[in-house]
Amino acid sequence: FDQVHAYAKAGGNDLARLNGSAGDDTFVSDHAAGYARMITGETSSRVKFFERVEAYATTGGNDVATLRGTAGDDAFVADPVSATLTTAGMVTQAMRFTTAAAIAGDGGTDTAELNDSPGAEVFTATPTQASLKGKAFELVAKAFDEVHAYARAGGSDTAVLYGSTGDDTYVGTADYGKLAGVGYFVRAKFFEEVVVHGM
Repeated sequence: FDQVHAYAKAGGNDLARLNGSAGDDTFVSDHAAGYARMITGETSSRVKFFERVEAYATTGGNDVATLRGTAGDDAFVADPVSATLTTAGMVTQAMRFTTAAAIAGDGGTDTAELNDSPGAEVFTATPTQASLKGKAFELVAKAFDEVHAYARAGGSDTAVLYGSTGDDTYVGTADYGKLAGVGYFVRAKFFEEVVVHGM
């Protein structure tokens, strides 16, 4: 079938698993609308009203996952293998995607945690977007109130933090650097180097 639609409307705690292809795969999960879709070449699979959705990319291709939050509290936790967005009533996990991005919804207290690999990574953060990029992966968090990045797996890791046009406060210790202003908070922990730019 070119298109497959699955609905979990009868109750229970329902799980959907969507598998990618050897080519370029696109996965989108919209928690506010209650659906997730995997597009692999000319085929599309969509699931709606499932409490948990798991999406698996396969080796090969440039695979991109985009996870969209809600008006409530959104929690995004990601590492080079797995990216999970948790909101009230729905959990989405994207596995082995080249790029995994989460976009927080308006409202609530939204937090993101980005974790490194044993290689060398660069964490870049502005008041509205943060990304952790390594050799074969990129994790992105957009519009989150708080972003925490951790370099615990080894490698030579660098964090670059950019302030806002308003009043910002930076605090640095031997373990972390954190930058905060109106509407945002960013912390980089265990990085070998932290670079801070004001506006």
